[in-house]
Amino acid sequence: HVPEAVSTGLAPLVGHLPSTQRLSLAISLPLRNESELDVLLQQLYDPQSPSYHQYLSIQEFAARFGPVESDYVAVLNFAEANGLAVIDTFGNRMVVDVEGPAANIESAFHISLSIYQHPTENRTFYAPDREPTPDLDVPLLHISGLDNFTLPHAKNVRSSLADATPKTTGSGP
Repeated sequence: HVPEAVSTGLAPLVGHLPSTQRLSLAISLPLRNESELDVLLQQLYDPQSPSYHQYLSIQEFAARFGPVESDYVAVLNFAEANGLAVIDTFGNRMVVDVEGPAANIESAFHISLSIYQHPTENRTFYAPDREPTPDLDVPLLHISGLDNFTLPHAKNVRSSLADATPKTTGSGP
């Protein structure tokens, strides 16, 4: 959860993230019975298996491999008790989307969200100063949204530079 540039001190501290800034997080819970899931996946794609192409519904998947409902409810209650709005839930019980002010997120996860100068790009980013440690008796897989060190970008968009370069090799135009 802490970018390497922050943990190594490569990214200089600029300031503290404003406490009122709203962030969106995706709280992910781990799967259960992963070895059984591995076996099922092999069977689903083995033409010799009676389970070949016998895919599970979301409900069947959640019952066998998703987090138990009580863990999911505990995460929902945790979020609401810490002033985070639950934005979306999912039938497989693997993710809870929440949103709230930075101050509530810092309190809920026992972190400090600061602003740093990006070491290779001309911009700042926010990130936690340490790993989150929520007061929760449920294991969490990951909390997405605690930093914006790496910005998303479309993989299928070609740069204008690539389009401007004439192609001079090959047999086609």
